[in-house]
Amino acid sequence: MADRIDRDMVISSLREVLDRDNSLSRCCAIRGLARLNASDAESHKLLIDALLDPDPDVRVDAAEALGQLKIKAAASPLLDNIEGDPEGDVRIAAIKALGKIRSDAAVDRLIRCVEESGYPELDQLLDDDGFSACWEVQRGALEALGRIGDDRATQPVIDLLKDEENEELQESGFQLLAHLNSEQAEKFLVELLKDGGRLARRRAAQAIATAPNIQTGSSGVSTDLLAALSEALVDSDASVRIYAARALKAANNPMMQVSLVLLLNDPEAEVRHEVASLLGDMRGSDIVNRLHELLQRAEPELKYQLVRVLSNIADPRSYETLHELLLSCDPIKDHHLMYETIGALGSIAKPGQERELLDILTNTDRHYTVRVQAAQALGRIYRNLSTNKDAGSDSHPEDVVNALIQSIDDGNERVSYAAIMALAEIQPRQAVETLVALLRSGTANSYRDPDSEDILQETESEAEAVEIPPAMQEMISGHDAGTSTLAAILTQPSSELEAPGPEPGTESSAASENVKRILAARLLGNISRPDAQAMAALIEAGTGRDATIRKEAILSLGRIAHPESAPVILDGLNAQQDEVRLASLDALAHFGDLETVNDRLAVLFSDPDPNIRERIAAMLDFSCGDKAQGCLQQALQDEDHTVCKTALARLTEELADEQVVSQTFALMFKFGGELRTQAAAALRRMNDLHSATRLIEMLNDEEQEVSHWICIDALAEMYTVAGSEATT
Repeated sequence: MADRIDRDMVISSLREVLDRDNSLSRCCAIRGLARLNASDAESHKLLIDALLDPDPDVRVDAAEALGQLKIKAAASPLLDNIEGDPEGDVRIAAIKALGKIRSDAAVDRLIRCVEESGYPELDQLLDDDGFSACWEVQRGALEALGRIGDDRATQPVIDLLKDEENEELQESGFQLLAHLNSEQAEKFLVELLKDGGRLARRRAAQAIATAPNIQTGSSGVSTDLLAALSEALVDSDASVRIYAARALKAANNPMMQVSLVLLLNDPEAEVRHEVASLLGDMRGSDIVNRLHELLQRAEPELKYQLVRVLSNIADPRSYETLHELLLSCDPIKDHHLMYETIGALGSIAKPGQERELLDILTNTDRHYTVRVQAAQALGRIYRNLSTNKDAGSDSHPEDVVNALIQSIDDGNERVSYAAIMALAEIQPRQAVETLVALLRSGTANSYRDPDSEDILQETESEAEAVEIPPAMQEMISGHDAGTSTLAAILTQPSSELEAPGPEPGTESSAASENVKRILAARLLGNISRPDAQAMAALIEAGTGRDATIRKEAILSLGRIAHPESAPVILDGLNAQQDEVRLASLDALAHFGDLETVNDRLAVLFSDPDPNIRERIAAMLDFSCGDKAQGCLQQALQDEDHTVCKTALARLTEELADEQVVSQTFALMFKFGGELRTQAAAALRRMNDLHSATRLIEMLNDEEQEVSHWICIDALAEMYTVAGSEATT
């Protein structure tokens, strides 16, 4: 056997397997040729020949491979399978393959398949559920014709859909007709959209909405079709109205805007929301002015929808209209409309009359959702103001900042959370000071003006009083409070920053303070360059008694990832609470390049819990020290397959030595071959050519036939087109 195996040699070896008696090996070889994107004529011929293999599983794999490779010459043989193979799975695979190949030469016989109902006479035996493959074959033929897009299919499909017994094929049939460039097909769809049954109307509208000429906003959309869609906006079925609205919006006909705006008053909430979203995607003075006019005379429910649309558009010209609407709202009866209006003002973020927003935020008699919106809107407006110095505003930023700080101590945690986030947008430095106070005491009342010299001295003395590990002293003393920033706070996904805790109004005062401390710890961990106060507060919380707060502080220290915070995080590994230990492991994942952390993780690799071992295997720098390298070898021999799988994913050429390669090779056959492709991919990354030679030798050894399928799959993985550059 040659020392160097290239991709062509692997393809040749897989072709030879197709002549063997073992059907599992033949199936794997066929799938391997597809993965290797075999483009030679001999491979194509053998795959086509495999459509007549005595084993139906082989025929299925052959059909799928021919479709994946898009071999035009396979169209006629695949049609032979569709028209004559006794196995339904083979016929289904063949029809799907033809859809991928898209051969014009197959159109006539595909039409015959549709007309012959997928050849039900071939389904001599049904499965336990009474499933007959002919329906799936017929549906697949419709989809294949749709992909080919030949107008010859128009009339046969119309005839099929007119038969009430074929109702289950309507969706595929309508989709086909919508994708044909045929006046006859469009006329049929329009007729059904007007006069068909409920399900037929729904499916016709859905098909029209996805038609290529509709989706491209083509000016060639016929007036008859546009008129039918406009009429469908008042259809009795909500789904028809939704699909018609989508189609009209996609058609981009300006005359249809009026119809869509009127649909905002639809009795179904689902329709109103859909239309609001569609209108919100539109831009331009025409649509904005029309919405303003309608808002002046709209009923309360329609006003709610119109405001949502204006919020999506966020045109500055809507500011005055929305501000007037806010002033006219009744605080009790109209709090839902107030919520949407405040949100729209925040989306526009134009400075102006913010006094009303401040009053709403600080008025505890207002509904908490409205107060949350006010805090969020203020944050957006003043963030925008910081980049637009000429913009006017009737509120001094200091008033807004003070109001937000006071609101952080609000009895409703959702209001408190919104105030924290808004403060972070307006005054990042002050937000950090407030978060530190919140973390330490659960209240923002300890916040003071950071420009006051007396308060600075008081804060520094508090920081010195905190018990800090010796390793931290140098780091903390080297920071200046003036370098504080919260620029990265809002980079976390909103779902990760959601305030934890019970529903508003149910928590006790102590529980509420705890929730705020947890949130403060979480947000402080997103500071790009934390100052001494922030680090001291996190270190204090990271060594505290409250397990939940300690967990959040440790996770935040991990995200900050300063090397000197490692001792506090490592100490968390000794905690009694599982949540703290797991948080410490997660935090240490950010310290993979620190040798002391790596050594400590290596010691923990003997843990009896496979979940711990798996997590450590994902974190360790296996190239850092003898202990870590020993852990790699342990991981590759672990009795838990997830540990082995994680270790395989970490292997690179730099880690390759004789023992690692040998262990990786063995993993292809361990666990019943479950890790064969992962191990083969690792060998490819390690650029190990000798293993490929061994696999081919095993493949040619009849006594090892039981492992041939593993060898084939592994070779295909090692020499895929994407990975072949590394091995040839």
